[in-house]
Amino acid sequence: MITQQKIKTVLDELQENGAADISVFGGRVQAKYFPQDAKLTLTTKIYDGVNFFPKSVRDCLKKEPPMPPADIQTYTTLEEESFQAFLHYLGSVERVDAEKLRKLLEEFGWIAEEWRYYLDDCDKKDLIHVLQ
Repeated sequence: MITQQKIKTVLDELQENGAADISVFGGRVQAKYFPQDAKLTLTTKIYDGVNFFPKSVRDCLKKEPPMPPADIQTYTTLEEESFQAFLHYLGSVERVDAEKLRKLLEEFGWIAEEWRYYLDDCDKKDLIHVLQ
């Protein structure tokens, strides 16, 4: 659970700078708020290929992950040059309040964590086992 103090800090940063970073379930989430468009975006890394992007992970990103449906719509992107995959949320918000933001961040964090577990399992399909 995200503390009220963390939420207050994120809200203050969103109001002042239009952007904030917060740690949710061990992952760093970048939040950006566009008041003129009443939009909020969330982004977090869900896979780091460290100089290689396995075919199995690419294939898994094209499929629906085996997790229960969520209340929010998210999508994934690949950054080929950094060998990373990201989870994104883009939503309409008239006004950002603490309780709505807390629930949104927690759900987004849960979805991201599920994606991380799923992609880690997919990554294992490309391991080469060496017998000695």
